[in-house]
Amino acid sequence: MRKLNRAWWVVLTLALIVVFLQGCRQNEGQAASTAVSTVALNPTAVNASIAVVPPSTPLPIPATSIPTATSTALPPSPTPTSQDTGQWQFPAGTFIHPLALEIIGPHIYILDSGRVQRLDQQTAAMPQVILAPGDEVAGVRVIEPLDLATDGQILLALDRAGDVYAFDPQKESWSLRRYDRSAGETSSHYYLALAAQPGVTEQYYLLEGSYHFALNQRPDTPDFIWPLPEDHQIDITVNQNDVYVLSQSPISQTASLVHYRDGTRDNDFSLQVAFRRARQVQAVGSLVYVLDYGGRRLAAVDAGTGALYTTYLPTDGTSWSAFLVDEINGRILLAGRDRLYFFGAPENQAVIQGTAPHSLPQLHDPQVLESLRGLLMPIGGSDIAVRENQMPGAPRHYRLGIHEGADFYWQSGTAVRAVAPGTVIRATVDYKIPTQEIFAGWTAAVYALGYTSAEAHDFYRGMQVWIQHEDGLISRYVHLSAIDTMIQEGVTVQAGQIIGAVGNTGSPVSLVGPDTDAHLHFELWLNDHYLGQYLRPIETREWLAIILNEH
Repeated sequence: MRKLNRAWWVVLTLALIVVFLQGCRQNEGQAASTAVSTVALNPTAVNASIAVVPPSTPLPIPATSIPTATSTALPPSPTPTSQDTGQWQFPAGTFIHPLALEIIGPHIYILDSGRVQRLDQQTAAMPQVILAPGDEVAGVRVIEPLDLATDGQILLALDRAGDVYAFDPQKESWSLRRYDRSAGETSSHYYLALAAQPGVTEQYYLLEGSYHFALNQRPDTPDFIWPLPEDHQIDITVNQNDVYVLSQSPISQTASLVHYRDGTRDNDFSLQVAFRRARQVQAVGSLVYVLDYGGRRLAAVDAGTGALYTTYLPTDGTSWSAFLVDEINGRILLAGRDRLYFFGAPENQAVIQGTAPHSLPQLHDPQVLESLRGLLMPIGGSDIAVRENQMPGAPRHYRLGIHEGADFYWQSGTAVRAVAPGTVIRATVDYKIPTQEIFAGWTAAVYALGYTSAEAHDFYRGMQVWIQHEDGLISRYVHLSAIDTMIQEGVTVQAGQIIGAVGNTGSPVSLVGPDTDAHLHFELWLNDHYLGQYLRPIETREWLAIILNEH
């Protein structure tokens, strides 16, 4: 009995020690949580300024304010105690979904709807378009600008086709910095983002998403290339010799941030905050800023340790789609629908009058995309493609153009179904298999023109069916091997109805045989724009997964 009592006291003593230690840890965590700031941005704020300069030593992490990797909702935004944000309000339809912001001298450059636009920092006025799809730069037709970067003097614009254009504000002219359109050894490569180092001229970085590598383009030397993890690459930023790559796991929406120096990964950099649905990254000084949660949070982490420094949250229910840390003027610029926010410049307020370029619903508008939920997968049991090259917006180097749909690889003859009820507006029931000479003729025409014309693009789609749905949405089913006998123009179809079969018609590999590289190429169109146009590749992937259901 005495031995039993002694054992009992030992257990009780150990339990008390554990409780005491846990209490100490909780107190330490509470103390740490008060050291990191969470700033809520109010677009109507006009009060005192908040410094964005980091402290000399990294701050601890408040565990209560960091969302877990599996969380789907942001932590609640605190009541703002400081209101420090100016804003420019533009007419509805001016900006739909900005993708990039840059500053050179007196001008702000913003990329929205495939157009590079310029604003005067001192004069609140409608933007001036300086580059748009269909323009020509050094004899090369612009297809779609996807990202911007600057070395502080020259503005660089990355085209979806892989080309890089350079704008000299002093000369008010564009030049071709890199031509990457024609097929080469890596004919399916896809550059997703662009970065440059202020003060370092003639050098920039490209982020590749199909073969997973980063490329440093340097003057008078071969390109320096290093491999990246096989994640979905999102964005790249450079600060001195430090390069940070933002990517997302292919099996979740959890993002990672990896630090490289001279192409070598820094294993001491360990991200200590969970990023989800990340959009953009920028390294400035001793901080790295990441826009995540689909644009509903801007977080800053220590550039050396990955520890969380601060977060910025909107308080008016809106979201941002692009940002820029303006180190020279000590402020942060954020762009959203029809608005520019100036955090750190509360006096910068304006309501701008003018005529907006967009009056019809756009397929890169998150509100429009949200309304498309509930469409069926065109092939039951399919998943969104893993490779970026099989997604809308990817380049097609063999024909000097752009891929306008998503590919679903299945055996030739697999049934294809309508994604929603509608009316057939096109069915190429009289399609004839082209000869090798016909293919060669179209290839010659494409290379003579320098890009894929609308006529050439239609030829390469092969046998196809188009269906008109509600609100002007059109679905296209391309490369079919057969069309169901009930499908013809003017026929009404129901969601899930079989309309044809998987094939490879229109594809150059169809010359090898009817089963080679068989897949369904599926497109969604609204008001002459395809889904994926004017969106980041990671956004296109996420929206397709949201819109298309397997049932």
